[in-house]
Amino acid sequence: MKNTESVKVLVERNEEISKALYIENQKYYQKLADYVRYGSYLKDEKEIEEFLLQVLEDTLQAQKEGVSAESYFGKDPKSSADELLATLRFDWIGIWKMLGVVFSFYFFFTFAVGNSSVDIISFVVRIVGIVIAVGMIFNIQKRSIYSKKNTRKDRLLSNVLIGLVLLPIILLEFFFKTNLFVVQFPYLLVTCAVFIADLMVTWKWFKTPKEKRDIWSIFMMATWISLFMGIINHVLLPMIISR
Repeated sequence: MKNTESVKVLVERNEEISKALYIENQKYYQKLADYVRYGSYLKDEKEIEEFLLQVLEDTLQAQKEGVSAESYFGKDPKSSADELLATLRFDWIGIWKMLGVVFSFYFFFTFAVGNSSVDIISFVVRIVGIVIAVGMIFNIQKRSIYSKKNTRKDRLLSNVLIGLVLLPIILLEFFFKTNLFVVQFPYLLVTCAVFIADLMVTWKWFKTPKEKRDIWSIFMMATWISLFMGIINHVLLPMIISR
């Protein structure tokens, strides 16, 4: 496998090969893939996809020989996955991308609710809190995949834990303000920036194959809603109130 092979190409190859698996083998692989991907938060994504591609190729070869994935890899794929996850290095570029995504969403939210300024210190604290919260949620999801029981009660408990993780983030939004370093929003400039971001996300949505548009659909909806809400809160409501 060439070192220059991109993550996108690897993901596409994995999806293509997985379609050739029998249903029981697909289920076995999908649980393993979900476990590894949830457990590799902020780790090197390329190494993960290369590992999963190797698993798929081995599974497909075993399937051709009449051997199931469970018989080939064993009933405890979690152990192999844990060994891999322990050796992965942090993907610093991926970390900056994640921070950029979180920053963008928070920026859009701040603009949408009509805030004309941002408290930089509390903003940074919230961003860090969100990144930590996402990592904790991924870990909760990862642990639930190979849960021995995996009953409705277990799934409900996982959802409750996720809610408890998100609660401090929500409380930070409403109650944590320092007012030590406050920056005013240049409204017109910010509106133009949000509009350009909307166009870029929409362009990406149209360029993405239909079966892979789910995440970009969420981004597109969130950015356009932010733009319209921002215009309402920054322009229309002040005009109505001033009358």
